[in-house]
Amino acid sequence: MYVLGIISALLAIIFVTLLFRVWSRIRSRKFLSAGLYSLPASIAFLSLFLLLLVLSNLTTYQRLTDERDIARLYIKKVSEQNYQINLNYVESSKDDHPNMFLLQGDE
Repeated sequence: MYVLGIISALLAIIFVTLLFRVWSRIRSRKFLSAGLYSLPASIAFLSLFLLLLVLSNLTTYQRLTDERDIARLYIKKVSEQNYQINLNYVESSKDDHPNMFLLQGDE
């Protein structure tokens, strides 16, 4: 992701440089030359915009991977078609007893 930041900074510098060249050509009334510089400037701008969209999407995805457990679930088979389920919350105090459920049949 660090490389994408460097590439986007370089694209921004290229875009600003080309934009200044276009502006200077327009001020000196060289419209054909300004038009020729505006094409690479617009390509650099669109590339920069797409790269920034990808970069923002990657940083959003990176924040989603910082998840942590909220509970642990233990399943124990007691007999045929009978199960004991213990649910322990991670952030609960040690005095709390785990929640125990009995499932019978195909519940």
